[in-house]
Amino acid sequence: MKWEVRTMRSGTSFFDWTVFKKTVCRFWPLWGAYFAVWLVMLPLNGLMFLQMDQHNTGYMEDFAFHMVPEAAPELALQLTLVFGVLAAMAVFSHLYNPRSANFFGGLPVRREGLFLTHYLAGLAFLIVPNVIVFLLTLLVEAIGGAVFLPGLWFWLAATCGECLFFYSMSVFCGMFTGHILALPAFYGIGNILVFGVCVLLSTVFQRFYYGFNGFGPWMQGLVEWFTPVLNLGPGVRGWYNGGTFQSRGLGMVAAYAGAAAVLAACSFFLYRARRLESAGDVVSVKAMRPVFQYGVAFCAGLAFGMVTTMFTGAWSDIHHIIRRQHRVLIVLYHKQGIAHILQVPQRVQQFIIVSLMQADAGLIQNIAYTYQAGANLGCQPDSLCFPAGQRASCP
Repeated sequence: MKWEVRTMRSGTSFFDWTVFKKTVCRFWPLWGAYFAVWLVMLPLNGLMFLQMDQHNTGYMEDFAFHMVPEAAPELALQLTLVFGVLAAMAVFSHLYNPRSANFFGGLPVRREGLFLTHYLAGLAFLIVPNVIVFLLTLLVEAIGGAVFLPGLWFWLAATCGECLFFYSMSVFCGMFTGHILALPAFYGIGNILVFGVCVLLSTVFQRFYYGFNGFGPWMQGLVEWFTPVLNLGPGVRGWYNGGTFQSRGLGMVAAYAGAAAVLAACSFFLYRARRLESAGDVVSVKAMRPVFQYGVAFCAGLAFGMVTTMFTGAWSDIHHIIRRQHRVLIVLYHKQGIAHILQVPQRVQQFIIVSLMQADAGLIQNIAYTYQAGANLGCQPDSLCFPAGQRASCP
């Protein structure tokens, strides 16, 4: 007798509508709050301008031509930065609880389908409200007779692109942890990691390497690109000037949207290889635990050292750094601690420096260790030869 166990298969390979619908309905307060903020800022605010426009003309033009393309993108960065990580924490919350992780792991849905379903559900929390607000704002502008589509399209494109990036970055950070409170911590550190490391290294080099003035403009541009909060803030702008609409930053937003696609793909492979037993672990990827351990120790050590020296005053107070351009015009006293290794290039210019000095009585005094001329002076002459008229006279 042959026994056959039948298993229920998923109707779709990479998407499950039931899980999607349940996720959206379960976390409606999250996307409802995001929608409410934009509803107040654009459509309802437009209705207020429409009411004022009935008494004095020009209010709707200010709303459509200036407020939507100029003020709304500034708020978009702040909202997407916060609600992006909240959406990722919500839709992937089952990864951070052992019971929920085992429940979803036992569903007759492939892991690829679970990831794509939850990922699209969280993205819908942000994109769908943006589209609805766009349509409502367009309706308000049409009623007021001041429709300005370029400004509205600019706001929608910039906001959706930023939503896609920050949400994908949050999902990517969430794949490295099994603790829900560690996700916002990893997300916040990831947004400023490159900037913070660059500041720490620059501070250390300025303390120990005299003459260091920074890494240069190339490093500054690289740090800005890897710190999207600093790059997108002043970089995305739209304005109406001289009858034409001008904007900047959409190419930058498109580049970050491409990076979001890469982060989503990496998150997909990490989710597929993720172990359900990692729920509750701060770092769920075993191979990354040494990286987190030593990386945190390195950055924390540098930061703690910088902070302690600021309060204890352990560093020297340097007012002016003597550099290579001062090599002929400045003569240093030997007790100022010039290292022997740095005296090698000094000897090459010794003849020029000595010839420019004015001879006088008492010019050379307190000569120490004359019996160790070869070892201490490093092949420097033991005496200076001056003309007979300028030598020291006997008392």
